[in-house]
Amino acid sequence: MHLNQNGLTLAELFVSTVIIGIIMMGVVSVDFALRSTEQQQSRSSIVSIRTSAVLEDIVKTASQAYGDAASQCIQLGNITTNCTNYICVYRDYGSPSDYSDDNWQCYTRIGTDIHKCTRSLGSGKGNCLSTDLKIGTVTVDTFDAPDTPVVVSTSPDFYFSVTVKNRFDPTRPVPGVGSVDTNGAKYSVAIAKEYMTNPKIKLSAKIAPNSCVP
Repeated sequence: MHLNQNGLTLAELFVSTVIIGIIMMGVVSVDFALRSTEQQQSRSSIVSIRTSAVLEDIVKTASQAYGDAASQCIQLGNITTNCTNYICVYRDYGSPSDYSDDNWQCYTRIGTDIHKCTRSLGSGKGNCLSTDLKIGTVTVDTFDAPDTPVVVSTSPDFYFSVTVKNRFDPTRPVPGVGSVDTNGAKYSVAIAKEYMTNPKIKLSAKIAPNSCVP
């Protein structure tokens, strides 16, 4: 009696296994790529929202600036120095002839945090403290050149220009710079290797307060 036996040879089984393996690798690669892209987009959105909030707060306050550009309006100090830097906005409340209710609204970068505070006329313009309200995060070089905040008061024009730089985790050192190096958290160092996991952003604004006198 003749039996018709159907089956796979060892060579055919080996080839089938290789083909299945290749297909599975392709599926895993596509899944990884999709997950990485989703992570990048999610983190990019988060850092964009955070940075926009910081810039919007500064812009809103700066638009309320009042007074003489030389001594009031918007004043900058120690702008590239950690902890003692400040952007201070002179604000008038009520009657312009009544100075008793005027104050300074100031911003200071302390490490990778931006703090906001209100200073009385008696205290004068100056830096905020770490105990003051934290409004967001930035990179440690957010006010460094070429993105240093500037006040242009050449008559008849007056405007204030400010740039805020940030990363998803601004405290994380840049690859190759070193975990101990404080420069590792800078925005402008080569951080292309981390664009997927630690995306960066830079936002700028220019404000021309109506109540400032050049």
